[in-house]
Amino acid sequence: VSTQSTWDSLKVPPIGVSEYLQRIVKYACCSPECFIFALIYLDRLITQNDKNCVVITPLNVHRLLITSVLLAAKARDDTYYSNAYYSAIGGISNAEINKLEGTFLVLVGFNLFITPETYEQYKTYLLQHSNNQNRAKPPISSQPQQQAQGAANMEVEEEEDNSLCHKMAGRNKFS
Repeated sequence: VSTQSTWDSLKVPPIGVSEYLQRIVKYACCSPECFIFALIYLDRLITQNDKNCVVITPLNVHRLLITSVLLAAKARDDTYYSNAYYSAIGGISNAEINKLEGTFLVLVGFNLFITPETYEQYKTYLLQHSNNQNRAKPPISSQPQQQAQGAANMEVEEEEDNSLCHKMAGRNKFS
């Protein structure tokens, strides 16, 4: 199996990685833990695969992300959307996401089990990294008006996201 041809798109997708992740968060409606699981799976794919080295590039990062989140939702959550739904979120065909899922599973030796210790290690790392990134920005609390407006916007966005998830709950979702 040639990982290069399997993972690479023909051209760099027009959507950035941050925007792509935001899209996945908004429409996948999976648990927050899935994103930590997905990171662990990506790390396994990259570091524990001696035969077929997978290197993250602008041509494959989007496909790797959607596939790892799909697998994380299936492994972690009690309910999850179909592969066809994830392919629509990811902007790829259903046949392609099926192929990527199978390839990913083979390359990680079908090992999707994550110990609580491993989960906590990655979660702690992400929180520390997030806190370090936030220190570079001015604190919102020094801007009370903006803070109040930001909180109001977040509540509206959260309600919209939850509403979207509830609307979609009956479509393409397995129990």
